[in-house]
Amino acid sequence: IARDLAGPDLAGAADLPSEARRLLEAERHALAMFTSCAWFFDDLARVEPRISLRHAARAIEFLPDRAHAAVLAALLSALALARSNDSTKGDGVAIWHRDVMREADGPARLAAGLAAVRELAPAALDDVVVPTHRWHLDGDDIVTHHRRTDREYRWHTRASTPGIIAEHVTVSLAGSPEGAHVIPARNFPAPARDVLRALVRPMVFEATLSSDERLALGSGILDGDTARDLALQHAWDLVAEDGLEAAGIVVHGALDLYDIDDEPIPDAMRTAAFLALEALPPSPEREALADRLCLVLDVA
Repeated sequence: IARDLAGPDLAGAADLPSEARRLLEAERHALAMFTSCAWFFDDLARVEPRISLRHAARAIEFLPDRAHAAVLAALLSALALARSNDSTKGDGVAIWHRDVMREADGPARLAAGLAAVRELAPAALDDVVVPTHRWHLDGDDIVTHHRRTDREYRWHTRASTPGIIAEHVTVSLAGSPEGAHVIPARNFPAPARDVLRALVRPMVFEATLSSDERLALGSGILDGDTARDLALQHAWDLVAEDGLEAAGIVVHGALDLYDIDDEPIPDAMRTAAFLALEALPPSPEREALADRLCLVLDVA
């Protein structure tokens, strides 16, 4: 009855105790995870089952702490019996850890995205709008507040920024014995990545693209994905001209664009990066870029 009275967005539950609203939120996601399209198609690795499994993850998140372990164990036991038709995708447990939990821990990912925006342009924090959460800064901490349930978290954050934006942010829950979460830029929530993209793209394109290329981009003749690839190509040209110590940050900035767009670096670009770095003498800057690109270089 309480669920039906609360309505689909739980607006009618505002006067209920916080714990009751959390249980209603868990039930809302539990209902959503039974969306029929998730189980209509013929493969567990399709997007529809993954969306439903994300709802399952959210339902577990809002359960009382004492119930988490038992419910999660039962779910993973069932998922272990299901396999994708694509052998490279694995069973349901592999899909859960690889494709579902990557987008779990919403408050942690929000705190990481906010920390990245704060480091680059504190004034842009007000542009990060998340319908499900409020947030505020308290000293160096970031406090996130779930609107429907009043659940609040206080986060310590530490950004790692080899380029223009944080490549990843380490977040830890204040007062919790749990270990820190390392959130890569690709996993920042979309509103934070949108703000970072709007800030970083002009900076990188100004440093790498020619005036004709920027004009073509502004007029729509050149699309953003192609401009991103050109920016990385031209960044390596700057390394060849000015050296890695001077131009390495431009390469990192171009790589930042792939991170905030959540796009893989094309194989051809990775090969070009390997050749460019292999031709340079060993240095901390060379090794940092090789590590970021997961390249193994000759150190002789």
